[in-house]
Amino acid sequence: MPCQLADYRVLCNSLNTLAVDVVKHQRLQDVVRELKTGDDDYDPVERRTIKGSKASARNAAFTMLYLFLDSESASLARDSNIAYDAVLYVVSHRRKFKYRTRKMVREAFETSFPVTHKQRMGLDKWRITSPQQDGGQDTEGTTEEEADDYLVDSDWS
Repeated sequence: MPCQLADYRVLCNSLNTLAVDVVKHQRLQDVVRELKTGDDDYDPVERRTIKGSKASARNAAFTMLYLFLDSESASLARDSNIAYDAVLYVVSHRRKFKYRTRKMVREAFETSFPVTHKQRMGLDKWRITSPQQDGGQDTEGTTEEEADDYLVDSDWS
C-alpha cells in the first residue's frame, strides 16, 4: 500500500462500510497498553535478551491509526495528551514499528489533533526516514552479528 494518508483514510472508510470491527470496543488507553507489548526482555540468569513478539503491538498501531482517521471512532480518541504519548512511543521505537507505520501514525495524529509547539518539538526529535535513506537496510531484520551473539552468550557447551 502506498505511503499516503488519503489511501489509509479510504481503507478505514471501506472497513467501516463493511462493518469490520477493527476497534473491538477498545478505548485509546487499551490500545496504548497493547502498543507496549512485545518488548524485548533481558534474562539475567542466561545473560541474554529474549526477543518479544511485535505482532500485537503492530496491530495496535493500526487500530490507533483507525481511531484517528475514522470519524465515528474519533470520540474514542478524544484525549490528545494520551494520543500524543502513544504517537511518540510509536515514532521513537524504530525496531518495533517499521517506517510506514511510524510515518502514517504521526501524519494521522497531526491531522486529527491540534499539535502544540512543544509536542511538535518532541515528535521532531525522532526523524522518520525511509529504509532507502538509511542506506537501504531494513531496521527490522536480524543481522548475522545478532545471531552469533546468541550462541556466544549462552551457557550451553
